[in-house]
Amino acid sequence: MWSYTNTEQDWVEGRATAAHGATIGRQAAEILLALGGLFELWSGRMEGRHELNHLGTRDLRDIGLTRLDALCEADKPFWQA
Repeated sequence: MWSYTNTEQDWVEGRATAAHGATIGRQAAEILLALGGLFELWSGRMEGRHELNHLGTRDLRDIGLTRLDALCEADKPFWQA
């Protein structure tokens, strides 16, 4: 059976710790990217609903919406599609 010296064991444990740290780092980066995308989506919804709420009747009619449609959309919370 193979036995490690202290130096070899330290190296193996160090590599395992580094690999684990890299995995956690990658997962954290993926979570941050996903959150960034979510915040961008929410920001776009808020901006679009704000703009929709300030369109005139003629502009709304041009895009096929009524004032009531625009108000209902503008009243939705930013997280709701």
